Amino acid sequence: MRGDKIYGLGATDCKGNLASAMEAIHSLVEEGVELDYSLVLAATADEESGSSLGLIPLLERSILKVDAAVVLDADDFEIVITQKGLMHLKVSIKGKKAHGAYPWLGVNAIDMAARIIVDLKDQKTNYTKNGYLREPTLNVGTIKGGDKVNVVSDWCEFELDFRFLPGTSHARILRNLKRTISRYTHNFKIDIQGIQDPYYISPKHPLVKNLVSAMHSAGVKSAISGSEGATVITFFKARNIPAVATGFGNEGSAHVADEYARISNLYKGAKALAKFLQDYKFSSTG
Repeated sequence: MRGDKIYGLGATDCKGNLASAMEAIHSLVEEGVELDYSLVLAATADEESGSSLGLIPLLERSILKVDAAVVLDADDFEIVITQKGLMHLKVSIKGKKAHGAYPWLGVNAIDMAARIIVDLKDQKTNYTKNGYLREPTLNVGTIKGGDKVNVVSDWCEFELDFRFLPGTSHARILRNLKRTISRYTHNFKIDIQGIQDPYYISPKHPLVKNLVSAMHSAGVKSAISGSEGATVITFFKARNIPAVATGFGNEGSAHVADEYARISNLYKGAKALAKFLQDYKFSSTG
């Protein structure tokens, strides 16, 4: 610790949030507060890698059975009501080998991949605008291919990261990808690595309204926002469980050297969370 900062890997994402949650629950127990509902604290693993070893099996096997969820995976007390969907995939292109001195005798898979990527990047996407999120994005994360500098490459693989808005389906993106690749080659394969649907919950939903009220009571200025990245709220959506995300970390500190969280924010977060848990009524959801 140094001053108001506590340093360490995961301090902001998301050990600090977990500490605040534990402190909030501990304070309610100490004060003898009885909630109108059963409270579950789930400290799940594997969120950074898709949650296949964390939240997903807990929900699929009905080990975790809840009627609403607050996900602590955000910074600076923001209240996340919407987020982009994501689709990660790998495209494999096959060509034909030839001597590098006679490229016309082969089919260069790297050349085809390059043209496909440029085509995808140049496309204008139709989408429904969202006041909390930026436009859809496509990132080429990795690319590799070929065996030797003087050989026409007969293979190339590249990985794509699509981020898309509520109102757009991953199926539509996949259809367009296949159509685009087919303009250059029919000898290709697509391997889906991960899909998360986009998410939206109304700012008028009791989860959101009660969080805003609790933050205000704790002397915290919070903002309703959207998330460009993915949190686990979409896995609750798949089971028709309303969810919202918030958190008390420090923006820009996650996944970097000297990651830190502000101790004062973790304290305020615990205070706000305790207030929210104490005041929330499921009857208010209708």
